[in-house]
Amino acid sequence: MSAQPDDVRRLRDLHDFYAWKVNAAIGKGREELAWELADDYVDTSVKAMTAAHPIACERGGCVMCARPSATRPKRGWLSRLLR
Repeated sequence: MSAQPDDVRRLRDLHDFYAWKVNAAIGKGREELAWELADDYVDTSVKAMTAAHPIACERGGCVMCARPSATRPKRGWLSRLLR
């Protein structure tokens, strides 16, 4: 699955948007908001990357592709990793 130029541009724009917001939150001393924005960025970017490909494979009735997606806890792996 290779990224198209438009997809890459959208992801870069999304990254720039969140990077600006996180930097602004840190500049205002709002570390908790920065962590929330970092988690939100991961969720939003994954959704953006998978929007064009709703299933992982083209096999009809694939058990893995048909299973419901798990909901992430409010504090994701990124915030645990960066602590």
